[in-house]
Parts: sequence; structure tokens; C-alpha cells
Amino acid sequence: MTIAGTVGGCYCRRRLTLCWAASLTNFVLESTDSLAPPARWTEVTIAPSVLGGVRSVSVAASGVPRFFRLKSPGAASVAPVDSGVGAIDAETGGTVTTSANTVTLVVPVQSLVADTEISIRHHLGGLANGKVMPGAVLFSPDGLAFKTPATLSLQLPKLGLNPAQMRFFLVSDSNPPIQLGSEVSQFQSVTNFGFDLATATVTLSVGHFSALSYFWQDADPLHLVFDIPFKYLKKGDLLYTLTAGGLGFLGTRDSSWAR
Repeated sequence: MTIAGTVGGCYCRRRLTLCWAASLTNFVLESTDSLAPPARWTEVTIAPSVLGGVRSVSVAASGVPRFFRLKSPGAASVAPVDSGVGAIDAETGGTVTTSANTVTLVVPVQSLVADTEISIRHHLGGLANGKVMPGAVLFSPDGLAFKTPATLSLQLPKLGLNPAQMRFFLVSDSNPPIQLGSEVSQFQSVTNFGFDLATATVTLSVGHFSALSYFWQDADPLHLVFDIPFKYLKKGDLLYTLTAGGLGFLGTRDSSWAR
């Protein structure tokens, strides 16, 4: 079975031959020596041969691990990450800012039980291939609580979108569970936030550490309705839906954002 977009390979005489469908004319072959983040992919410059509906590239075995992938030139790259770490004094409080200043957390005086090192990772949202991509802010240590809420300032891309289109959710085990049909969610919608249109900066309060997810809703909410006769189901069945109309982070599970 051939799956479009996948790469096959065979090894012979210390050479590896990589093959993929010749119809994938807009894809390029890339390689990297390590998959450890941040993986650095570079284009394989060897021109592929075409024979019998198959494109192929032969590379010499180097004796070290090497990984390959096909990528469309227009495909979105992994969202950039802006990180920061700061030591906060329990008595005096302080500020933690990411290196590119996209996130600032102001901790009030005497709001912590003990001196704490706080780290922030901001997976930036923005435009990719003409689409508005979601973002997320992750905090550590997980579950850290503040006696007085901290103030979070989030610098967003200036996309010229209506602030009313923005959606923010806090995700934490400390959030009260919400019953959503047959499932329980701990996504807490953030409705009380400030927005400076000139600087595209969002300000909100943080009572305890959780993941902050945000996205832009540029269309009416998507509703999916299933009508599956009972005779086709049995206890314990799991139903999954794949759709291009999802809400980014809310509809995916990305291990790089795992907490």
C-alpha cells in the first residue's frame, strides 16, 4: 500500500535509496541528524531521479543516525517559542519576562509561600500560510498558587483582527471540572481580560499556574452533529472526528505542549 506524502527506503551496498510518489512535485526531501528539539531540518540537495511514477534519491551511509522527511514548501513550520526564567523572592515579589518580551508575569509582594524559580514558555500564535494559528503559554512549576493573583501581559501578533474574535482558556488540574455532555473538561474560559489595541497586548490575572491557550475565532462556531444508529455501537466504543474546521490547540494533542 502506498500512502501519498510518505517516504519509503531500501538499503544496499552502504547506500540508502529513498522513494516517494512522483506526483508529489511540490514536496522537498529534508534531513536532520537528531529529532531532539529544536530539530534542524535541511534540504537534501541531491536531485531526485524519476522512474515508473516514483521519485528516488540515493544517499551514502554515514555511520551516524539520520532522519528524513518530505515537506511541502508552503507547509507551516513549528510555532516559534519564546522562553524566560526568573527567581522570585517570596517577600518582595518580582517580574519574569521572556527573552523576546512577548510574555511578562508580575508577581505581587508576599504572594508566594517560598522563594520560587518561575519559567515561562510561549508557543507563539500568528499567521501561517494565510491562516491564523493558535498559541499557548506554559508555566512552571506546575500548580503554583498565588496568595494575591499575578498579572500576566501577553504580546500578540498585530493581525488587525477584532478583539472580540479572541478566545482564551486556562487549562489546569486545579480548575473545577465542567461537564460537557459525556465528557468532563478543565478548560476555564477567560472572559475578564484587558486588551490594548495599539500594542496588541492582553492583560489578565493568574491565580495559579496552568496552561493558557489562545486562538482567534474568525468564523461562526463550528457545530458537529452525529446521528449514529445504536445498532452500530457497543459499550466502550470511541468516536473520533477529523476536521479542518477545528480550533487549533483546543482540538489537538501536541506533545511539545504537554504539561
